[in-house]
Amino acid sequence: MAFKPSLKRKFIPPDEDVNVTPIMNLVVVLIPLLLATAEWVKLGLIESKMPPAGGGGGELTEQVEKKALSLIVSLEEEQIAVSLFGATAANPEVDGSVYYRTIPLLPTGEYDYAVLNTLLHDVRLDVVEQGVLAEQIPNLDRFGNPVYNPDGTPQLINDYIYSDVYNVRISAPNHLPFQSLISVLDACRVYKDEDGHLSYLFPVPFMGKLS
Repeated sequence: MAFKPSLKRKFIPPDEDVNVTPIMNLVVVLIPLLLATAEWVKLGLIESKMPPAGGGGGELTEQVEKKALSLIVSLEEEQIAVSLFGATAANPEVDGSVYYRTIPLLPTGEYDYAVLNTLLHDVRLDVVEQGVLAEQIPNLDRFGNPVYNPDGTPQLINDYIYSDVYNVRISAPNHLPFQSLISVLDACRVYKDEDGHLSYLFPVPFMGKLS
């Protein structure tokens, strides 16, 4: 007795599009969640203020031959040496004034960054600020164009007799710990008084190596 072929063997399922809507909904929910819980890399930047090219321009600046301050901070094995105008340990005096100072290490063997910061503040007040040629003159970029503050007002600066009033040359050994270098840069960059006011010292460093 012959049986009728089953219809299931000839059934061809119809083509249907895959519904990706649930997956898309899940992705839309997960992306903000992952971004909110992600740990981003934190970078510490040292803000620097570049010295104005040409000292801000002006006829007075062009008539005066500027000097080099030549501020050098040397991180030595047993002390920090601060030098101005090319003064050295062998010849600490320049024009009758002492411009070579040393800061001994702390009892813990670390550098005394607080004393360094205070000494550089004294240099800023007693040496740099005493060499002002003109006060509150317009700051110009290297192309001679005025520099403006974020609020649109002209940026005013002092013009000094020294050509490198924002620069400091830091000499350090190769084995100096990175955190020690950062602490020195911070001590050279700004000074914080008792009222919490910050003032720039020498925010443009140049790095060197002790011989």
